[in-house]
Amino acid sequence: MQQHCAVAKNEVARTGRTYGAIPPLQSRILMLAERHRSQTMDVASGMNIAAFNAGVVIGSVIGGAAIDAWGLASIASVGAGVAVISVLALLCQISLPSMRAVEPGAAAVTTREGRSL
Repeated sequence: MQQHCAVAKNEVARTGRTYGAIPPLQSRILMLAERHRSQTMDVASGMNIAAFNAGVVIGSVIGGAAIDAWGLASIASVGAGVAVISVLALLCQISLPSMRAVEPGAAAVTTREGRSL
């Protein structure tokens, strides 16, 4: 019984960390939307939540396929692989100048059309 309680506490803590990432991600999306197309902030917010939900569905499909193909023990390896791919995608995105947050006190970069980057 004590082991089950420890596992349950671990899962609750892990879930809290995962869902705790949503507000900073939402803030980043809204900051980028305001910078590029300020009139589309509502759409950007909705698309961000839709993308989160799509990620849950895709993760469930990948997890189910991994269990079906390689068994329950493969979940950790497949999850680690997906996490590595996600971090690489984030690093690629961060390297794009248009995706960087403007640092306080930095001069804003503008396009030929006069929009701020």
